[in-house]
Amino acid sequence: MLDFHSIDEILRFAMARETAASRFYTNLSRSVTNPGTQAIFEALAQAENRQQEAIQLELFKIGATVLQPEKTPETAEAKEKVDLNHATREMSTLQALELAMRKQKDAFQMFAELMVHTDNPEAHEILFGLAEQEMRHLLQIEKEYRALHPRGDKP
Repeated sequence: MLDFHSIDEILRFAMARETAASRFYTNLSRSVTNPGTQAIFEALAQAENRQQEAIQLELFKIGATVLQPEKTPETAEAKEKVDLNHATREMSTLQALELAMRKQKDAFQMFAELMVHTDNPEAHEILFGLAEQEMRHLLQIEKEYRALHPRGDKP
């Protein structure tokens, strides 16, 4: 379990996650062929960018400065890019949406678990907001999935 010692650490961690998610959705939008799905992933990348800006504002509110967007460790970033490129080469639109749903579920679960394990009310509120945002993204992707796959089968 991750251990944070300050609100600043939580926010910087969240900002790095949003940066990685934005890159993920941008790369995914470039790898699918359906224009509608491309637009959804581009919109999700933009939503992640807006979330980064909101987190940056929260950092400013607590007196922290952010000179450049935070980066995830290069090894994880490089591995994700390789996996994404290989995995999406032959991926259908539904498979791409399923991949995005798994990513959002994992992000939601991570922030929800961190929220449960904090005693700090301010940290709890921030983590709740981050989990809530991930759930909104998941619901958006699920809506598109159901529109393309109306039989109701769950991914």
